[in-house]
Amino acid sequence: MSLPDRKKFVFKKMRGERLDHFLVVNLPEKTRSQITKMIMRERVIVNEQPRKPGHLLKSGDEIQVFFEMPKP
Repeated sequence: MSLPDRKKFVFKKMRGERLDHFLVVNLPEKTRSQITKMIMRERVIVNEQPRKPGHLLKSGDEIQVFFEMPKP
């Protein structure tokens, strides 16, 4: 059994930014709607915790995005 694909980011800005806005910029292959669905399905984790789309990121926050594997 293979693990799902994932990407890991570390938020480095001093000023806070919404989680969904950060991912729209850093995952250009995904639409805003797809990103919101991923967050709501807990496929996006911030510091080991699921968060809401409007969660304000802080410097040093670790964001993990787990992508669903395509169905064969």
